[in-house]
Amino acid sequence: MMKKLVTAILTASVMGAAGAVSADVAATMEEAGKLLNEVKNAGFEWRLPDKATGKKSAPLTKLMEAAKKAQADGDSAEAERLAKRIIFAANAGLAQAKHPGKEFYPGR
Repeated sequence: MMKKLVTAILTASVMGAAGAVSADVAATMEEAGKLLNEVKNAGFEWRLPDKATGKKSAPLTKLMEAAKKAQADGDSAEAERLAKRIIFAANAGLAQAKHPGKEFYPGR
C-alpha cells in the first residue's frame, strides 16, 4: 500500500513539473514573439548564426520559426534555447534602435 502511495505521489509531482516546464516555455515563446514584432517594426531585426538554421546567419524570424517547430515536435529544451536567443537579440536590436548612431561622419 505504501509503495503505491509513494508511486502515485512521485508520478503526480513529475507530471506537475512537466506542466510547469511547458508553461515556462510557452511564456518564453510568447515574450520572444512580442519582442520580435517590436524589433521588426523598429527595423532593427538582427541575424544570428545557429545550429538550428544550418550554422548560417539567419534573421530572428527564421529562428522563431525553428523554435515554434521545435515546440510543436515536443523538444521544449530546444524551443526555450532558441526563444532565449531571440529575446537577447531582440532586446539588443531595440537598444540599437534607440541609439542608431550618427548619420554623418564629421571631418569628411
